[in-house]
Amino acid sequence: MLQNTSSTKNGGFMHLHNFLFIIMSLTMPVLLQSYIYEIQVLRRWDESQRRYQYFIGLSDFHDKTNEANNDQINTLKTSFSRINQQNPKIIVEDISSPGSQGRSCCGNFFVNAQGGILGGLAQVCTSCGLNDVENVEYRYCRVTSLGPIINNLQGPLETLISSTSITIGSLLEEVDALCREIDQYRDSDVVMDYYHGSCKELNQEITALKLRDHKELSVANYVARYEKDSDRLSLVKRLLTFDSTLFDVKMLHTIVHTLNKQTTICIAGGAHIGRVFEVLKKIGYEAMYGSEIQMTKEYDPAKCLGCGMISKDCCLRPTPIDVSILNRFI
Repeated sequence: MLQNTSSTKNGGFMHLHNFLFIIMSLTMPVLLQSYIYEIQVLRRWDESQRRYQYFIGLSDFHDKTNEANNDQINTLKTSFSRINQQNPKIIVEDISSPGSQGRSCCGNFFVNAQGGILGGLAQVCTSCGLNDVENVEYRYCRVTSLGPIINNLQGPLETLISSTSITIGSLLEEVDALCREIDQYRDSDVVMDYYHGSCKELNQEITALKLRDHKELSVANYVARYEKDSDRLSLVKRLLTFDSTLFDVKMLHTIVHTLNKQTTICIAGGAHIGRVFEVLKKIGYEAMYGSEIQMTKEYDPAKCLGCGMISKDCCLRPTPIDVSILNRFI
């Protein structure tokens, strides 16, 4: 539901009292649901400090209705509280906290995604005494405009306030701002090759979707115009992921520049973690541990966003794990 922020108490966002609207988690349950389904650990020898440097990835899947969420977040709080003296680097994907380039909203809209693992995670880490927490999220216009649509796949779009207010140009501005930042990166050749490939792939998708041709259109009007070419769900899924590897670039750059920490912990979507791991292995990291992924069948298409369909009406979803496994490596 849409609420006026003057009467909404939302933790760290109270300073945004002048904003007109807040998009609550009930508005976009599919997008903002999350739990941890895999933990992977990599290490590499740091010759300058004569010790191993560890990278721990916790892979998230979107389903905050799962009963595992409360247990997982409480376990993470306990784990984070006991390692605060070690001061690891924490990298999160948190749409409910200020992120890349100081962004925290899209115009008059911001997101309360609390209820899953990722929503408000940056603030949870800080409250546990961790003082090196970086939120690499930047897609605030994306979520605030497409979230209501993904939960309104059959209904009229003109009633969706954020979707009719936010333009395609606003989505592109988020992406272009990060691309300008990436243009300034000067990392190793292997990592830079990944950066360049990601940017090339991004530009191809922007061209295929004709986004720059429709910068003045509202997101709702754009979807209404092009959903006839496929279907609303497929179009929105593509709009949600056309710059997916750009997020990986931001994560990778943060990781390779975390030189003074023995341990870096990253909590983000599983696809991002997987792609980042493959690049890290190319620059000297070796696999140390990987939890086993258990899969279950899901017959509700609304819960299959981000999953590979194995039939017309069925997908495979990962199951939550016991995140106390993390304590073995920190």
